[in-house]
Order: sequence, then structure tokens, then C-alpha cells
Amino acid sequence: MKIIFSNLLIISLLLFSCGAEKTEKDEESSLVDSTQTEKKHEAQIIPYINTEINDSSAYIVAKKISYPVTVKPTSKMDDWEKECIKDIDKKTFVDIIFKGVKTKRLKAYNYITDEELSSAELQEMEKKYSRRDIGKIQFEEEWFFDNKELIMIKRIKSVMLAYENKTEDGEVRSYTAGIKVYLNSKGKNEVHLDNTNTIKSN
Repeated sequence: MKIIFSNLLIISLLLFSCGAEKTEKDEESSLVDSTQTEKKHEAQIIPYINTEINDSSAYIVAKKISYPVTVKPTSKMDDWEKECIKDIDKKTFVDIIFKGVKTKRLKAYNYITDEELSSAELQEMEKKYSRRDIGKIQFEEEWFFDNKELIMIKRIKSVMLAYENKTEDGEVRSYTAGIKVYLNSKGKNEVHLDNTNTIKSN
């Protein structure tokens, strides 16, 4: 009888020990999962990275290069093209540009004539076109390459917002040039960007 009681006691202790160990492992696993979630969240917060390059070893790869980027999916796009632009926050970017113009921190120009647009012309454009219909952004940039450090940076000189023109069936057939704004240019704005990406008055 004593032997049976002792065996039962040993089994009970083993079961308790296994249960305690499992609880500890579950807690550790939960803690690891929580830490990984926090790290994943922290990884999404991207700090400003200083992109200064060594002028003495930097080459101008492109003094001026212009290209359009489609920022709104169309029915003619394939899956790869849609994948390429899925992370673009067009609305925020467009709203920042227009806010900069309305608060006089940026100047808006006519894309064809390169003449500054008046307040009346801007209001007329806003009435005629919807920001939701901005489907392309044309960038004008300078490209630099630091041959010593093997670092490449691009300086955006200007952006132009283009509106979609659609057929009766809703298909995009062309684009109409909207406002053009100059960035990182003292000559075209009364303000400029310093090396912390903050707009300051001259």
C-alpha cells in the first residue's frame, strides 16, 4: 500500500512539474511574441537619415532627369505594376503639397509656361479637377554618386501633379498637367529645405 501511495505521489509531482514547466514556457513564448511585435512596430518608425555625401568624391550622374510615376492604379495595369505602387500614400503627399501652396510655403507654377499661378488660377483648377483624380506625379531630379563611399542620393528639384482624363467607360486615356512646385530651390520659392527636411524661411 505504501508503495502504491509513493508511486502516486511521484506521478503527481511529475505532472505538477511538467505543468509548471509548460506554464513557464508559455509565459516565455508570450513574452517573446510580445517583444517581436514591439520590434516589428518599432521597425516601421523610420528615423530621418542624413544623406550628406562627400562633395570631393561625388559625381553628378544626372544634372537633370525627369520621369512620371503612376500613383493611382488603372484597369490596364498588371499585377506587377500594381504591386510596385501599393505602398504609395498619394493622398497625404498631395495634401501636403497643396497645403504648402495655400500657406505660401511653396509656390505653384504652370507646367507648360513655368509661370507662377495666381490665387484665382489655383482656385479654378481646384474647382475643375479633384485631387482624387491625380494619377501621375512627374519628378525632376538631380542624381549624385559618391564614388569613394559608394553612396547614391537623389535631390528632387520639382514635382508636377497630373490629373486623369477618362473615357465614358471610365478608362484612363490621358493625363492633364496640374500644378508644378519646386523643392530644394531658393530661386523658385521664398523658403527652402534645410538638412533636416524642415521648411524654413530664407
